[in-house]
Amino acid sequence: MPTSCSFRRRSWVVSLIVAFFYLFYPSALIGQELEVAKLIEKLTKDESAQQRRSAARALGDLGKRGLMAIPALVRALEDPDSGVRDEAENALIKFGEAAVPEVLPRLKDPDEFVRLRAVSVLGRIGPDAKAALADVEMAKSDSSQFVRNAAVEAEFRIRVEAKSLVPLFKDKDEEKRLYAVRACGYLGPLAKPVLPELSQALRTDKSKEVRREAAKSLAKLGREARDAVPALTAALNDADDTVKIYSLHALAEIGPDARSALPLIDRVGKAAQRSRNEELYDAAMRAWNVLQPRRPGR
Repeated sequence: MPTSCSFRRRSWVVSLIVAFFYLFYPSALIGQELEVAKLIEKLTKDESAQQRRSAARALGDLGKRGLMAIPALVRALEDPDSGVRDEAENALIKFGEAAVPEVLPRLKDPDEFVRLRAVSVLGRIGPDAKAALADVEMAKSDSSQFVRNAAVEAEFRIRVEAKSLVPLFKDKDEEKRLYAVRACGYLGPLAKPVLPELSQALRTDKSKEVRREAAKSLAKLGREARDAVPALTAALNDADDTVKIYSLHALAEIGPDARSALPLIDRVGKAAQRSRNEELYDAAMRAWNVLQPRRPGR
């Protein structure tokens, strides 16, 4: 049984902890709100496009702490600088479902490019934007061809979850396997959950069409496909030149994380030059130039 002394000591410790939270936790919250407020002010008022871009990027990196910035980021979709618009879009995607109610009204904006940005954001959010599905479907009848095309892709991304494609990758029917790998291209970075299946299709599928489409789709994943670098590097030995070409495109889109492929890219480029295969040579040279480490001072 605890003594009265130990009981008092424990009570003192508890009181100290409670006092600590009352004194410091609110100030931490206030500090966070001030940080967000300063970034919002920079995003909305700074004359420097570079500063506005960095503010949008920083707000997206804050996660849940930056939720109050969503309306300002939606307004930034109309910024005169394309870089700011890009960063605002990327930030809104990170907020996911929480951004949907603020983005939805922009589907009716008079400016077709604002509508295009809005539908793009909703599509890139993916299944978490299901509440916007009816509005995205209406956007397929938009007066702008750009918006209509984007709405078709956005609807697909919202409706289709990558994991639902898994059984199709091993189907005996080539058309179903083609559908699976092409669907990953529509999903873009949202296809990351099936990256192992997509990589395997590139490595081992008996159909050159499936292997080709797998490489195309990996290119659309961009840096999210970096774990597929070994499969893409191996594909540079594929018997089909178009598989090699699209694999080179994918390695270039992945960027610095694909530098391990440089020796084989060099060999493919030299072989293409000897055989006068211009398309393959151009793809190899582009990948080579993109992946080369930058020298200091450049």
